[in-house]
Amino acid sequence: MALSGSEQAARQPISSTRQHDYYNTTATLDKALRECNEDDTCALFHNDGCDDTGPFRLCTNQTIITNSSSENCAYIKQREI
Repeated sequence: MALSGSEQAARQPISSTRQHDYYNTTATLDKALRECNEDDTCALFHNDGCDDTGPFRLCTNQTIITNSSSENCAYIKQREI
């Protein structure tokens, strides 16, 4: 799986993630994309406010997310084909 830009990460509105599944926080979208791409345990990263300004919280594949119209987004790592 790889993230090389927003086209490689599906951004989805979410209502919640399980707090204990965050394992790293970063300040910028570019850094979150790079760090998640380089880490096999990263399945998605979360952005409060859905504004692409951070902070971004890297999450494992054990993170539970739910769709909603809230102001938070998760960038979900897409599988390479």
